[in-house]
Amino acid sequence: MSPFLVLCLVVAGLQAAPRPINLDEEGRVERLNATLQSGRNFQLFVADNFEAERPWKIFRSDSFLNQVEFTSLIPKSPAFAKEMDLQKEFINASAQSLTSLMVHSYCESPKREHWFLSPSEPILLPVGIPVQTVLWVHSQGHHLRLKIVLTQKKSKDIYWELGELNFVGWRRLEVPIFLPPANNRLIQTFSLPLSVKGLLIEALPTQKKGAFQIYFDNLSFLLDKSTFQYSGSEVLDTWGEKR
Repeated sequence: MSPFLVLCLVVAGLQAAPRPINLDEEGRVERLNATLQSGRNFQLFVADNFEAERPWKIFRSDSFLNQVEFTSLIPKSPAFAKEMDLQKEFINASAQSLTSLMVHSYCESPKREHWFLSPSEPILLPVGIPVQTVLWVHSQGHHLRLKIVLTQKKSKDIYWELGELNFVGWRRLEVPIFLPPANNRLIQTFSLPLSVKGLLIEALPTQKKGAFQIYFDNLSFLLDKSTFQYSGSEVLDTWGEKR
């Protein structure tokens, strides 16, 4: 084989190989801590830590495999440990994580398949403007898309995309939330809070047919309550950016 051909194969292999993503999960948790310590009126709210205190159920039109249960598989990263420390400091000194929520189902028709995962009843958020949501997810490279579904009185449901699950292992999905003005007004004027209605899992066309498992841990929100403290304040929507 000629040296030129060898070089071409090496370059092609480098281009095809997956490149590592610098998620800076620890840095993001540290910036969350700085936001909570800033003196502004921000609140950290854990909607569910999946410690088997609230049952969840899965809805799918037709499947022989629809299983939801709590398991001992939890994130082991330094970022997760730091996030638990924040929960202990700002919410509950005895906060701990011992279990996660596992979803085990089957993809029959990737182009049109979806699953809806919901708590026993909607999880009511405190009155405030949610500006960020965080959810830890464990995947095995599934070609699935995850959305969170929020509900509010006098409004249509809000579907907010958390990301695609084509990664392996645990990942901290951190997504900014920008509510439509009408929903902000319902919170600020009528004190109508949002609730978590559930999680929507959608199959991408490239998802393989067959069984899959996904794990969830620590669904939390950062809420801006400053507009309820004084007039003229604005929602901070860049709290997670690097300075």
